Amino acid sequence: MCRLLLSMLTRPENDPLKHPEVAKHVPEAVQGMSMLDWVDGGWRFTDANWPFGRSEYRHDGATYVLGPAREVVKELIGPVIKTTLMEIAFTTSRSRPRQPKRYIPKNTYADGLKKGKEAATKYPISCDLEISILSSSHPEFPGLVFATLVGFGNRPGGDPQVLSHFRLRVAHPKMDENPNTWRYLSYGRLLDKNWIDLSIIKQWLAHCEQEHGNHCKEHDWGIVMQRPQFLRVIDVDALCLVQPQDPMNCRFLALSYVWGGANTIKLTYRNQAAMMWSQGLRELFDDLPRTIVDAMEIVKALGEKYLWVDSLCIMQEDTTEAREQIATMDRVYGSALLTIVAAQGDNANSGLRGVQRNEFHTQTPSLPRDIRQSSAEMKDGAHIIAPFDSTQHLSWTSWNSRAWTFQEKLMSKRLLVFAGDEVVWYCRKMTCREDMRAEDSGYITEPLESLSLKPQYFGIDVDKLWVDGSLEVDRHGRTRIVRSGTFAAYAKAIESYTSRQSTYKSDAIRALHGLLHVFQLSFKSEFIAGLPNCIIDIALLWRPTQQLKRREGFPSWSWAGWEGQVTYNKPMKIERDDAGHLKSANKAEFGEEGIQPLLRWHIYSESPSHSQLHRVNGHGWGIPLQGDPPMEWEASPYFAGYHNDRTVLNKQLHLSDLMYSQRQYLLKSKVPHLVFVTSCVDTFQLGDSIRQHSDLEMEILNSNAPSTSTGVRARRFSITDTEMQWTGSVLLDGEGPEWIYRGQHAFILISEAQWFGLDQEKVDIGEFPNYSIMLVEHNRETGVSTRLGLGRVKKTAWMMANSVLKTIVLG
Repeated sequence: MCRLLLSMLTRPENDPLKHPEVAKHVPEAVQGMSMLDWVDGGWRFTDANWPFGRSEYRHDGATYVLGPAREVVKELIGPVIKTTLMEIAFTTSRSRPRQPKRYIPKNTYADGLKKGKEAATKYPISCDLEISILSSSHPEFPGLVFATLVGFGNRPGGDPQVLSHFRLRVAHPKMDENPNTWRYLSYGRLLDKNWIDLSIIKQWLAHCEQEHGNHCKEHDWGIVMQRPQFLRVIDVDALCLVQPQDPMNCRFLALSYVWGGANTIKLTYRNQAAMMWSQGLRELFDDLPRTIVDAMEIVKALGEKYLWVDSLCIMQEDTTEAREQIATMDRVYGSALLTIVAAQGDNANSGLRGVQRNEFHTQTPSLPRDIRQSSAEMKDGAHIIAPFDSTQHLSWTSWNSRAWTFQEKLMSKRLLVFAGDEVVWYCRKMTCREDMRAEDSGYITEPLESLSLKPQYFGIDVDKLWVDGSLEVDRHGRTRIVRSGTFAAYAKAIESYTSRQSTYKSDAIRALHGLLHVFQLSFKSEFIAGLPNCIIDIALLWRPTQQLKRREGFPSWSWAGWEGQVTYNKPMKIERDDAGHLKSANKAEFGEEGIQPLLRWHIYSESPSHSQLHRVNGHGWGIPLQGDPPMEWEASPYFAGYHNDRTVLNKQLHLSDLMYSQRQYLLKSKVPHLVFVTSCVDTFQLGDSIRQHSDLEMEILNSNAPSTSTGVRARRFSITDTEMQWTGSVLLDGEGPEWIYRGQHAFILISEAQWFGLDQEKVDIGEFPNYSIMLVEHNRETGVSTRLGLGRVKKTAWMMANSVLKTIVLG
């Protein structure tokens, strides 16, 4: 038991030497040393290097150091702790009621305690490890052990401090016989070193279904997601592929894994018939990826029948069926009873370590795991066990770095995660590990990540006049664009998704298709190249967290057209006084976007419904307007600069309005394009490089998602006019350019802006003194432009720059 307690103190998260009260006053030889290093080095036997122990009772001028060399104290306390813990562990596991108690030497023990107390007075104890155990009658945490190390550092006159605190658990084999599921789940478990006891997974699932109700049965969005109308699954009893007669009510598990470079069998028209015959998969067992066979074993052990695996349940040929199935991936994972996550390996043949095959045997045997569970046996099989060193964080795994697994994680109602050498259960109400419930371990466990869409975003249970909109009218009658709850969730999802990798560049949007379908329901809008049409004025304003690489096959104005992580600037939460003057302005999750739209957007796509240019949202505005735009928008200086000639900007564009080269390019291109009339300036130049704190924050954000990182920070430059005067700044998406060449590069106007987005900037909340601009590169042969970066400039500088109106085809 003492060895178990000491091993817990040597874990980094429990290290008492890291406590400020100790770390700042240790002897020179011990400085910077961890508890593990200190113990391994034998420092505990040297009083001169003892880091604990100046007593609160010491006299002024005293210099003695107290330590464990006082053998009389150590010999006394050791047997007492051992005896009492053996008794308490036994009685707790056998359901005898006992109140929590602090176990320290008291006069009621052996006669030797008197001698020990005398020694303790002469040599005060420098560290006291206090242990208490919750009895079996505790309603929530029976058998939970709390250990607290209270002690002194070497600071003169210091007070006792809690130097470390951790939890242990009582475990007993007879707990397996307890028919009460919750009590069974509450206690710790002794684990097999090599094999996972799959019966615990069955208990987790049973408890979730019985106790959690709709919390884990449906997503908490307030809408019932449609179930797939067509479904193909593996029947683990008949060992073949089947198409359930009632797919809308089919009970099945899904597998989420990394394909990697493994050469695995896939469903094609050629082998479909053979796989759908009874026992048709048995002959292919040796060709099936190890991960799929292990997942089938889990389904069988849970008493379930069906398993959905993409490589075998979706036709792996470019067909209408395949495209339809990929587009409804949200329904598949959202309908699955449970999603098995193979986060251990980097390909389909990595397998699920610790799953022993009792039903399905192949030439590739089961893969044992190798776990080490720290424990101390007490009495009659009762043990005190320590939690695993740390939870297996999904963020560390290859599985969590892949693009396809992102929506699989968000859409699933329950996850069974195989990571490292353990299995962890995630649902919306609990997280469980094999040895104990995650909440009992004392470690912070990542909850099941979900899409943060609230029912009211879909118009559920709200007033008829309430809309999760992006427009807000303040008390002074001014209309502001604000961040809606749906767009906040979308921005968060895109930030996470773009940090992930795809084997095929063409999967940039396909791998997110199911999730985008959910956002379509919430936005009540179509999407174009991964961006919501209804608020494209804001959706276009994504920015890189690093230097991006161009991804061909997608438009440059979409995040899908670039490899690397992107994000959206936080809106501003602005408080005004009664007169409309600024009280405070801070970045927040919800707030004002700080822009005012100007342009009328048109879309051209190869889709039959888009054979001509059509206005976004029907009226061309890139925001969800209901009726006419506010008068203050159309009274902007931009229009005044062109003698209020709104006809040029407001008119419906047609292909015939474009140059011949532009029309020919569009008719051949498979990439959607934005077409619009705007103001252009090609006389501005790039100035000095700008390095600011918020850009560093973006680098830190990107460092947490190294899968797509280029390792090169995004470059921000000042923008100067022909007189070399500062006019604004631009953040480049990719590597260049280094210089602005007239006729090749230009800045084009996107919208009005309240602030530059630079650090230490004074926010103007009354007017819009700036423009949001885009740096583009023109292709002289096709007349099509490509996005290179976004920035902002002062309106006054733009007005003086001899800008010209042009029809831009942005690809």
